[in-house]
Amino acid sequence: MRAGSSDLRRAGVVDLVALGLALDERQAMLPSERRARDRELAPQLEGCEGAPRLRRWLALAASPALELRIGSIARAFAGLRAGFSVVGFVLGWSAASALLAIRGAEGRISLAACLAVLVGVPFFGWLASVALGLASLIGPRAAGAREGARLSPLLYRLVLRLLPAAVRLDSEAVLGRARAHAALYARVQRAQLMSWLTQAGLFFGAGALAATLVFVVFTDLAFGWSTTLDVAPERVHRFVAAVSTPWARLWPEAAPSLELVAATRHFRVTGSGSAGAAAAGGVPPLVYGGWWPFLVMAIGCYAVLPRLVSLPLIGVWLGRECDRAMRLTPGVLELFESLATPQVESRAEGEEGPVGRALAGMVPEIDLRAWLARSDPAGARRPFAVVWAEAIEESALRAALGVELRFGQAGGRRTLGEDEGLVRAVAEWGAEGRAKAGATLVLVRGHEPPVLDLLDFLAALRRAAGAERAICTVLAGGSPRDLATWRHRLVSLADPMLSVARLELPHG
Repeated sequence: MRAGSSDLRRAGVVDLVALGLALDERQAMLPSERRARDRELAPQLEGCEGAPRLRRWLALAASPALELRIGSIARAFAGLRAGFSVVGFVLGWSAASALLAIRGAEGRISLAACLAVLVGVPFFGWLASVALGLASLIGPRAAGAREGARLSPLLYRLVLRLLPAAVRLDSEAVLGRARAHAALYARVQRAQLMSWLTQAGLFFGAGALAATLVFVVFTDLAFGWSTTLDVAPERVHRFVAAVSTPWARLWPEAAPSLELVAATRHFRVTGSGSAGAAAAGGVPPLVYGGWWPFLVMAIGCYAVLPRLVSLPLIGVWLGRECDRAMRLTPGVLELFESLATPQVESRAEGEEGPVGRALAGMVPEIDLRAWLARSDPAGARRPFAVVWAEAIEESALRAALGVELRFGQAGGRRTLGEDEGLVRAVAEWGAEGRAKAGATLVLVRGHEPPVLDLLDFLAALRRAAGAERAICTVLAGGSPRDLATWRHRLVSLADPMLSVARLELPHG
């Protein structure tokens, strides 16, 4: 990977996997090596932000060994996409071939079966996938979206089993974090699955269309329709006229006439005195083949065209979700902090402290004052401080931070209803301007262990505030051991935008 080749293109799942592996590689370096590497790369990353900056950093920072692994992953995912296309084409070809080879009464091909399998199933399957996709975008808490959120990770992990063993291990090492950060990766999985399935559906329609055209050219097709119900040909004609509306003016022969509908109805019982024989009397054999233009256009218009149009749109959706996941991937905050922090050489003999490091199994610790300054560099909004169970006095917190704050109280002697009201207030405060503007703090007693009520409150706060709002749990007092306890315990919330800071309080 080289800088410039990946800056402007849309992000994909391969970029997300590569970023996770690169961050793991970076974390394995010695602190001095990381500082030197960041100092070298920072000037080359100026002028771009967010996911493009991450892709450029990835192109510059990946080691030769990691580039080989990323190349293998890219080829495996490309092969997986091609596999979905091949399987879809083969299934479409096989389904059309089987339906067109089966002869029913008087050697007629069932038009109803062809329309149901080759047109109806693909079209309504596409409508269902579009509905689920829109539900996940517009109303994440809708029932369909919740079912999709539960099903997508399972299906995605099943698909990953098709990858080679080495590639699967690398992919699961990163995307397997979806179990711990479902809100972060599940949307990527859902978009990627829809992209794969749309690709397979597109080639299913293409295979069915190709097989139908081959049968039209090289065989003698005779279509017919029948039903046990008392359905007049006029009603069937109205249905096929409605179906053929998109192309009726462009290709009139592909819009069946009432005469064709009436002439091609067939009955199982035949004989000299049967209604079927009377109805079919005098009909030229070529008339029964007059349905093929309608069938070809129906497959093209309802099985191929919708997916041909929606596949690029799904690609845009997938790219946006991958961009979002890359920005929120654990370790990215620490990387951006390191790249943006002026590098100052030090002769101290000890190792650097853990501030800013997102160690495995721990919520990252941040420098609270620097974090507050970055959250609102213009100073236009006061941070929102939620004090849990009277952990600290407002005056003491203002004095310790030296900034104006907006306060709210939760936990302790307050009811669940009051806590829920405060959660709504914090969410509305964040929605007043930009969704990610401002800083949200939750103050707790550092020397006390995390309780379930607090964890439930933080989870509710995340749901209300949105996935991209940065929230910091601030320990009022406590020891470094207490800080480590909190960092380990808060991992259970699976919140990539949650951080921890310790606020030193004056004694007495």
